[in-house]
Amino acid sequence: MAMDIKLSKESIRELIYWVNDVQNIRLEFDKLGFKIPRLEKEFVESLRKRDRDEKSLDYYFNEVIIESFFLPMGQWNAATRNNLRDEERSSYIDFLQNKIQLGRLNNNAQLHAILDPNLLLYTQLGIKNQQIWISHLERIKDQKLCETEYLNARILQLSPKAKTITASNVLKFISSIAEELGLVCALVENGSAPKILLSVEISDSLTMYVEWTDLLVLRKWGQLQISYFIQPTGQPLFAANGKFSPQYVLDFMNILFGANWYAWKNDSWNSVAIGLLAHAELLKICASKRIASVACVPP
Repeated sequence: MAMDIKLSKESIRELIYWVNDVQNIRLEFDKLGFKIPRLEKEFVESLRKRDRDEKSLDYYFNEVIIESFFLPMGQWNAATRNNLRDEERSSYIDFLQNKIQLGRLNNNAQLHAILDPNLLLYTQLGIKNQQIWISHLERIKDQKLCETEYLNARILQLSPKAKTITASNVLKFISSIAEELGLVCALVENGSAPKILLSVEISDSLTMYVEWTDLLVLRKWGQLQISYFIQPTGQPLFAANGKFSPQYVLDFMNILFGANWYAWKNDSWNSVAIGLLAHAELLKICASKRIASVACVPP
């Protein structure tokens, strides 16, 4: 079964060294003009003053990422992490979980997925404080518009502004990005759900993919359906029965919290284009960490 698929020990070792460069991935993305993740993180950290024994949101995400490498298909939550061996568990996440169980942190409905107290407050804002949440959404929309205007010349250089948002226009734009950034681009026809894939090698043995699917949702709701996968290089993404079966599904919210806003409310071609460009650039930055990660792998 797909749920039993796990990364090899060698792959996990490479990915743990790769995670050591995640903070630089975040910084380089920001330098390209994509500021929303930094604004998002600052907003979360402003919701509550952390206790002295707590660490930053970035630290929490890095610990979650590393734990997820040891779980089938990377599916991490408070329940699945109980299956980890002692040496695979983060002492900091254990600390947060114990703090919750002792009643020192109010974390009930979201216990299955979120153990960071600031992040929990963030996820509850839409219900508990709609005014603050709506103001935050407006700030994200304004920032996204600023970035779209800032990067407009580059967007037009890659592909002329499309009058309509179609699968053909999206594929043409992604192909232009891939050619400029040196990424591999493929349209995967599989049944009734074709997928557009970009890929790069992040180590000698691992390939990272970013996938766009369900363009109908994009046309109707302005949502970009984006997923990230990691697979041993050369291993097919489709099983013999035709099912899509990546070995590891990467929750990129852990790598770059806030990047999901580039997939949100894309009701114009420029907005769609910046969403596509942002994730392609992110994939390129991940690939640039290849040499550093491989060089650190001990013999």
